[in-house]
Amino acid sequence: MNRNLALACVLMLSGFVLAQDSAPGTSSAGQQTAPAAAPQSSQLQPGSLIYAELSKSIDSKKAKAGDPVLAKVTQAVLSRGKIAIPKNTKIIGHLTAAKARTKDQPQSELGIAFDRAELKDGTQIPLSSVMIQALASAVGFDQTPSNVAGGAETSGMPSGRPGANMGGMNAPVGGSPYPANTGSGGIDTPGGTEAPPSAGSVRLNAGSRGVVGMSGVRLQPQPQGGTVAADGKNLKLDSGTQLVLRVP
Repeated sequence: MNRNLALACVLMLSGFVLAQDSAPGTSSAGQQTAPAAAPQSSQLQPGSLIYAELSKSIDSKKAKAGDPVLAKVTQAVLSRGKIAIPKNTKIIGHLTAAKARTKDQPQSELGIAFDRAELKDGTQIPLSSVMIQALASAVGFDQTPSNVAGGAETSGMPSGRPGANMGGMNAPVGGSPYPANTGSGGIDTPGGTEAPPSAGSVRLNAGSRGVVGMSGVRLQPQPQGGTVAADGKNLKLDSGTQLVLRVP
């Protein structure tokens, strides 16, 4: 009788130990384990450039503040020597303002802010502080010296400065990544002056600023995104409109 009782106690203790080992959040030694960490958002290096294009058109006649803005990355973005944002990554933003041209309001306007990039593995990279450095119409041609501020290279590819082809750093932190602004060649001045028309669209590079090749359209960069405006007409940014976004 005592032997049967002892055997029953042993079996009960063994079942308790097995239950503890298989319980969520415990190790084989019965110690509490930490839950699996969620994917961490990558941090972009200050001064990094993101080359992108709009995935859907935006029309000031139809849009309203709060509408989503969708874009995609056209070149992989490097940060600290690694690809932080792959090519074709989706970028999600929103309109902060949308004003159509009216009789009393001759200027149309679109305020754009980008919120995040979404990688295929589900990782989200915050972009709430990026500014729009430059904007141009879709489908670019090779640039010529007259189309690039400061006489940047003319190959039609982004600037040959280190990291530019991959949207990386283009100047030491704290320094200016821009060449001197000549005030010509379709590049806006920092104050948002109008870009003169050019013979066809151009491909933006690290030295591009403001609006390129879009007559009557102005860009005012903001700490988060920027404001695009047009005088005397409604503003429409077509799908494929080129963007250069800069991380402060």
